[in-house]
Amino acid sequence: MNINEIIDKIKLAIDLCGDGGNDPFTKEERDEIGKWLEVQRPKEYGHNIWHAGTKQEWKVGDILAYYECSTDHEGEYFIGKITKVYYEPYYEDWFYEFDDGCGATEESLSADECYTISEEYYNKHYNKHK
Repeated sequence: MNINEIIDKIKLAIDLCGDGGNDPFTKEERDEIGKWLEVQRPKEYGHNIWHAGTKQEWKVGDILAYYECSTDHEGEYFIGKITKVYYEPYYEDWFYEFDDGCGATEESLSADECYTISEEYYNKHYNKHK
């Protein structure tokens, strides 16, 4: 069974819940569940839609870095220490501010495959350049 078949069966099961008995869902809940299930279907051309989680992935004080490899450069790059995290309704995503004054959404940081590094690692590999 593939994802589309699973989604169709769940939608059918939800429809059958109210047949001849007490419906556990309101019309609004039924519509919301239907929309959510449609979003879960794999896209025809493979596009992904970012959905922010209910909690942020990183916290204040975390130091983020990422590794990049392309035809003209390769290496680990330091982003910064997180100084502020808040949900930004405009982006519909968590927004991270760093000690250098820059900021980024969780979606962009996740797309870059960012990860946390320790203060000791930062001091050993990045702080020496200052």
